[in-house]
Amino acid sequence: MPALRRDIVDDQNPGVYHCISRCVRRESLLSAPARRRWIVDRLKQLVQVLAIDVISFAVMENHLHLLIRIRPDIAREWSDREVARRRVAILPNRRTRARNGWDPNGAPTEQEIAGVLASPRLLQRARRDLSSLGFFHRLLKEPCARAWNRQDGVTGHFWEGRFHSPRVLDEAALLRVSRYIELNEIRARAADSIPKSVWSSAHAQWRRLVSSVRGLLRNHPEDAASLLNTVAWKPVFPCSTGNHRASSSEPRSSPIARISLVDYVLQLDLLGRMRHPFKAGFISGRMRGIIDELDDITGPPKAGLRSAVGDLRDAMNQRLRTIVQLFDNDPRRFDRGRGTHRQRGSCYGDSISAAQEAIRRGSMRVNPIFIVE
Repeated sequence: MPALRRDIVDDQNPGVYHCISRCVRRESLLSAPARRRWIVDRLKQLVQVLAIDVISFAVMENHLHLLIRIRPDIAREWSDREVARRRVAILPNRRTRARNGWDPNGAPTEQEIAGVLASPRLLQRARRDLSSLGFFHRLLKEPCARAWNRQDGVTGHFWEGRFHSPRVLDEAALLRVSRYIELNEIRARAADSIPKSVWSSAHAQWRRLVSSVRGLLRNHPEDAASLLNTVAWKPVFPCSTGNHRASSSEPRSSPIARISLVDYVLQLDLLGRMRHPFKAGFISGRMRGIIDELDDITGPPKAGLRSAVGDLRDAMNQRLRTIVQLFDNDPRRFDRGRGTHRQRGSCYGDSISAAQEAIRRGSMRVNPIFIVE
């Protein structure tokens, strides 16, 4: 019997979930660039209001991958007024606005905020919804499904059933799932390099790395090589917490990957160049590496910066050699050529994390998902 969503998702604590949504009959209903752009823009909009981080994403032609971290700890710290304001901002009552002659897309009014504050039950539900996976997907998928069905002149479902949401239990699994998501365009032959994976968060992380390198060479040229390692990898679209901060103590159920951005992008590029046993796409050896791509982006070094650029390049090459060695010593590399590819399960993680998750659910055991990046 498959696990129930209420057993998988712990809506009272921070947690990371790999959410997968497919178009009905797996049709390529998201192939139009305008539709993909709408989804990316909508993700940016939602994290400004909800207590949810979008860590990684990939918008493919017929399905959508999201690596999401829910933050009920942040939602609990928001004041009642802040909760009411955010609820009205993201889900206004359009009938009420039309009846009162208010702008349907305007900022929350004092009357709307007061209406939420006057109902303790509505306020409680609003606070819960602001960090809810289901509410997030409703706000993301319902508007586009209605609009695109009208555009296509059809009725019925746009998305195939409910989204899947296996849980990510530990730091190593978080990195594996994120890399798996961001390599989707490469594996599907929709892109031939990380910088060209424009419909996944890989491109956004690449652009952030480029911006960091440019900033360090401009502001701290003599320390650029050492400071680059301090630029941390983080969610591509973090939630906007306002003036409120979450508690510094976080449970193990909410893994955080402490890795530098340059290491993460180099790992992504290196894995993309490895042939996948079940998918055709990979980054060809003819494609320039990440370090060479950065040389093109930053341009020829100006006078006085040649030494700094050389030191930065040497440091990145050293990081790349270290990553290659780590991958060579990873016992999971032998799993890449196995004939089985197990996708059934409701979580990602090692045996210790899986045992702790089973205890949380009150089960004898849980089945971790094994994925090949």
